[in-house]
Amino acid sequence: MHNNLFLNRMIVFTRKGKIAYDEKFHRGVNIIRGNNSSGKSTITHFIFYVLGGAFNDWVKEAKKCSHVIAEIEINKAIITLKREINLKPC
Repeated sequence: MHNNLFLNRMIVFTRKGKIAYDEKFHRGVNIIRGNNSSGKSTITHFIFYVLGGAFNDWVKEAKKCSHVIAEIEINKAIITLKREINLKPC
């Protein structure tokens, strides 16, 4: 039996209800690139967080966000996850 988890899409919303980040991912290797201090690590923190990871060391810009939604595929089943951004210590 093979267990597979794929991140299909992730959307991060601001506290004002606007989209701060919206990306569709593809199977295989996805490369997140950009200049220094452009938010690459923050994107990986949001991925970790929406998948259930304990994280609260948000940078100033991420603290302006309210929630993150991810569409994932687990063993061919499509699931949508939503997680509110918790600014309180874990």
